[in-house]
Amino acid sequence: MNNLYIDFLQRISCYPIDNNWDTFMIEHKIPANQDEKAGVEQYIKSQTGRKNGLYIYKCENEFCLYIGKGKPISGRLVSHYRESFQEVPGDTKNKKWHRFFENHQGRLKVYWKELEGEDNRRVVELMLDCVLQPAFRDWV
Repeated sequence: MNNLYIDFLQRISCYPIDNNWDTFMIEHKIPANQDEKAGVEQYIKSQTGRKNGLYIYKCENEFCLYIGKGKPISGRLVSHYRESFQEVPGDTKNKKWHRFFENHQGRLKVYWKELEGEDNRRVVELMLDCVLQPAFRDWV
């Protein structure tokens, strides 16, 4: 079944990730002060603007950590950045996102792609999840 997903993702220019997505590096860590925190959050917003779409976190060895969607993308990325060092309102009861991103601090590569339509984002996100099998899938 994954081959069908890959074929479809290639046809809509969503696969392979390296060739078709915008990218930037980010450091997930406890900020030294409020200025550093605000600077990282502004950097995220400057990279993605107010665009809606999908994003993928990979660690430096290119292993896929997480796949998500955002409207806008920057809102979700800022939330994940904060989750790497503090609990964030709206997280699950067991703080799954905070625990995951706290455990995966360091230099991360963010891939992102503009994609309009919540249904489109949901379908493509699920296909990418099947193909790339991010670490978050197995996080308890």
